[in-house]
Amino acid sequence: MSNLRRWIARILMGFAVALPIAALCVYLVNPLGVGSYDPRQRLLGYGIYRVASRSMVPTVAPGQIVILHSAYYRRHAPQRGDIVVFRNSEDGDTWIKRVIGLPGETISIRDGVLLIERRELVEPYIASQNVVTDYSRVMAEQSVPEDSYFLLGDNRDNSKDARIFGATHRDDLRGKVVAVLR
Repeated sequence: MSNLRRWIARILMGFAVALPIAALCVYLVNPLGVGSYDPRQRLLGYGIYRVASRSMVPTVAPGQIVILHSAYYRRHAPQRGDIVVFRNSEDGDTWIKRVIGLPGETISIRDGVLLIERRELVEPYIASQNVVTDYSRVMAEQSVPEDSYFLLGDNRDNSKDARIFGATHRDDLRGKVVAVLR
Protein backbone atom coordinates (compact mmCIF):
# COMPACT_ATOMS: atom_id res chain seq x y z
CA MET A 1 0.00 0.00 0.00
CA SER A 2 2.84 2.40 0.70
CA ASN A 3 4.12 2.04 -2.88
CA LEU A 4 0.69 3.06 -4.16
CA ARG A 5 0.71 6.12 -1.90
CA ARG A 6 4.20 7.12 -3.06
CA TRP A 7 3.12 6.67 -6.68
CA ILE A 8 0.02 8.88 -6.16
CA ALA A 9 2.11 11.47 -4.30
CA ARG A 10 4.62 11.61 -7.18
CA ILE A 11 1.84 12.06 -9.73
CA LEU A 12 0.25 14.85 -7.68
CA MET A 13 3.64 16.56 -7.20
CA GLY A 14 4.24 16.28 -10.94
CA PHE A 15 0.91 17.99 -11.64
CA ALA A 16 1.65 20.63 -9.00
CA VAL A 17 4.86 21.52 -10.83
CA ALA A 18 3.75 20.95 -14.44
CA LEU A 19 0.43 22.86 -14.39
CA PRO A 20 1.88 26.25 -13.39
CA ILE A 21 4.71 25.84 -15.90
CA ALA A 22 2.24 24.92 -18.65
CA ALA A 23 0.00 27.87 -17.74
CA LEU A 24 2.99 30.23 -17.85
CA CYS A 25 4.01 28.91 -21.26
CA VAL A 26 0.47 29.34 -22.64
CA TYR A 27 0.35 32.86 -21.17
CA LEU A 28 3.65 33.84 -22.80
CA VAL A 29 2.91 32.21 -26.17
CA ASN A 30 -0.61 33.73 -26.22
CA PRO A 31 -2.09 31.21 -28.70
CA LEU A 32 -5.48 32.95 -28.64
CA GLY A 33 -3.93 36.20 -29.84
CA VAL A 34 -5.55 38.21 -27.06
CA GLY A 35 -4.52 41.87 -26.89
CA SER A 36 -4.54 41.95 -23.09
CA TYR A 37 -2.16 40.94 -20.33
CA ASP A 38 -5.05 39.64 -18.22
CA PRO A 39 -4.29 35.94 -17.55
CA ARG A 40 -8.00 35.01 -17.68
CA GLN A 41 -8.17 36.28 -21.22
CA ARG A 42 -4.89 34.75 -22.35
CA LEU A 43 -5.49 31.34 -20.78
CA LEU A 44 -9.28 30.96 -21.06
CA GLY A 45 -10.22 33.34 -23.87
CA TYR A 46 -12.75 35.14 -21.66
CA GLY A 47 -12.52 38.15 -19.39
CA ILE A 48 -14.62 40.53 -17.37
CA TYR A 49 -15.10 44.27 -17.64
CA ARG A 50 -16.86 46.58 -15.21
CA VAL A 51 -18.78 49.31 -17.03
CA ALA A 52 -17.64 52.73 -15.84
CA SER A 53 -19.83 55.18 -17.77
CA ARG A 54 -23.45 55.83 -18.77
CA SER A 55 -22.65 55.70 -22.49
CA MET A 56 -24.40 52.34 -23.04
CA VAL A 57 -27.60 53.03 -21.03
CA PRO A 58 -30.22 51.47 -21.24
CA THR A 59 -28.43 48.32 -22.51
CA VAL A 60 -25.67 48.32 -19.89
CA ALA A 61 -25.57 50.53 -16.80
CA PRO A 62 -22.56 51.84 -14.87
CA GLY A 63 -21.25 49.34 -12.35
CA GLN A 64 -22.53 46.30 -14.23
CA ILE A 65 -20.06 43.60 -15.17
CA VAL A 66 -19.91 42.15 -18.67
CA ILE A 67 -18.21 38.98 -19.82
CA LEU A 68 -16.28 39.30 -23.03
CA HIS A 69 -15.05 36.63 -25.38
CA SER A 70 -11.50 37.88 -25.89
CA ALA A 71 -10.55 35.61 -28.78
CA TYR A 72 -13.83 35.95 -30.71
CA TYR A 73 -12.58 38.45 -33.29
CA ARG A 74 -9.57 36.33 -34.12
CA ARG A 75 -11.89 33.97 -36.02
CA HIS A 76 -14.92 36.17 -36.73
CA ALA A 77 -15.38 39.61 -38.21
CA PRO A 78 -17.19 42.16 -36.04
CA GLN A 79 -20.85 42.53 -37.03
CA ARG A 80 -23.14 45.53 -36.81
CA GLY A 81 -24.85 45.48 -33.44
CA ASP A 82 -22.06 43.67 -31.57
CA ILE A 83 -21.23 45.21 -28.21
CA VAL A 84 -17.45 45.36 -27.90
CA VAL A 85 -14.81 46.25 -25.36
CA PHE A 86 -11.93 48.10 -27.00
CA ARG A 87 -8.79 50.07 -26.26
CA ASN A 88 -9.26 53.74 -27.02
CA SER A 89 -6.20 54.87 -28.97
CA GLU A 90 -6.52 58.43 -27.60
CA ASP A 91 -6.01 57.64 -23.93
CA GLY A 92 -5.24 53.90 -23.83
CA ASP A 93 -8.25 53.22 -21.59
CA THR A 94 -10.64 50.32 -22.15
CA TRP A 95 -14.17 51.33 -23.20
CA ILE A 96 -17.42 49.65 -24.21
CA LYS A 97 -19.50 50.60 -27.27
CA ARG A 98 -21.65 49.09 -30.04
CA VAL A 99 -20.43 48.38 -33.59
CA ILE A 100 -22.44 50.56 -35.96
CA GLY A 101 -20.33 51.08 -39.08
CA LEU A 102 -18.32 48.44 -40.93
CA PRO A 103 -15.21 48.99 -43.06
CA GLY A 104 -15.87 50.97 -46.23
CA GLU A 105 -19.31 52.26 -45.21
CA THR A 106 -20.42 55.87 -44.90
CA ILE A 107 -22.23 56.92 -41.72
CA SER A 108 -24.24 60.06 -40.98
CA ILE A 109 -26.93 61.26 -38.60
CA ARG A 110 -29.77 63.46 -39.79
CA ASP A 111 -32.65 64.59 -37.55
CA GLY A 112 -31.66 61.97 -34.95
CA VAL A 113 -31.77 59.13 -37.48
CA LEU A 114 -28.59 57.14 -38.08
CA LEU A 115 -27.95 56.54 -41.78
CA ILE A 116 -25.63 53.95 -43.27
CA GLU A 117 -25.06 54.38 -46.99
CA ARG A 118 -27.93 56.92 -46.74
CA ARG A 119 -30.35 54.23 -45.48
CA GLU A 120 -31.92 54.36 -42.05
CA LEU A 121 -30.61 51.92 -39.47
CA VAL A 122 -33.34 50.65 -37.14
CA GLU A 123 -31.96 50.81 -33.60
CA PRO A 124 -34.38 49.28 -31.07
CA TYR A 125 -31.72 49.52 -28.31
CA ILE A 126 -31.79 53.34 -28.35
CA ALA A 127 -34.09 55.11 -25.88
CA SER A 128 -35.75 58.16 -27.48
CA GLN A 129 -34.92 60.31 -24.43
CA ASN A 130 -31.21 59.68 -25.16
CA VAL A 131 -31.32 61.40 -28.56
CA VAL A 132 -32.40 64.97 -27.90
CA THR A 133 -29.28 67.17 -28.15
CA ASP A 134 -27.75 68.46 -31.38
CA TYR A 135 -24.73 66.25 -30.64
CA SER A 136 -26.97 63.20 -31.14
CA ARG A 137 -29.22 64.53 -33.86
CA VAL A 138 -26.74 65.67 -36.52
CA MET A 139 -23.45 64.31 -37.82
CA ALA A 140 -21.85 64.95 -41.19
CA GLU A 141 -21.20 61.97 -43.40
CA GLN A 142 -18.04 60.03 -42.46
CA SER A 143 -16.35 57.11 -44.18
CA VAL A 144 -15.15 54.14 -42.16
CA PRO A 145 -11.57 53.21 -43.13
CA GLU A 146 -10.64 49.65 -44.08
CA ASP A 147 -9.99 47.36 -41.09
CA SER A 148 -11.75 49.85 -38.78
CA TYR A 149 -15.18 50.10 -37.18
CA PHE A 150 -17.47 52.97 -36.26
CA LEU A 151 -18.43 52.51 -32.59
CA LEU A 152 -21.23 54.44 -30.85
CA GLY A 153 -22.73 54.32 -27.38
CA ASP A 154 -26.42 53.53 -26.97
CA ASN A 155 -26.87 56.67 -24.86
CA ARG A 156 -26.13 59.00 -27.77
CA ASP A 157 -26.49 62.22 -25.73
CA ASN A 158 -23.94 61.04 -23.17
CA SER A 159 -21.37 59.08 -25.16
CA LYS A 160 -17.86 60.01 -26.16
CA ASP A 161 -17.46 57.77 -29.20
CA ALA A 162 -16.52 57.62 -32.89
CA ARG A 163 -18.20 60.97 -33.47
CA ILE A 164 -15.29 62.46 -31.52
CA PHE A 165 -12.29 60.13 -31.87
CA GLY A 166 -13.11 58.49 -35.19
CA ALA A 167 -13.23 54.85 -36.21
CA THR A 168 -11.50 52.16 -34.14
CA HIS A 169 -8.99 49.81 -35.76
CA ARG A 170 -9.75 46.10 -35.52
CA ASP A 171 -6.52 45.49 -33.57
CA ASP A 172 -7.88 47.68 -30.75
CA LEU A 173 -10.95 45.48 -30.21
CA ARG A 174 -10.45 43.52 -26.97
CA GLY A 175 -13.46 41.25 -27.30
CA LYS A 176 -17.15 40.75 -27.91
CA VAL A 177 -19.53 41.09 -24.98
CA VAL A 178 -21.31 37.75 -24.61
CA ALA A 179 -23.11 38.30 -21.29
CA VAL A 180 -24.20 41.11 -19.01
CA LEU A 181 -24.33 40.30 -15.30
CA ARG A 182 -27.14 42.17 -13.56
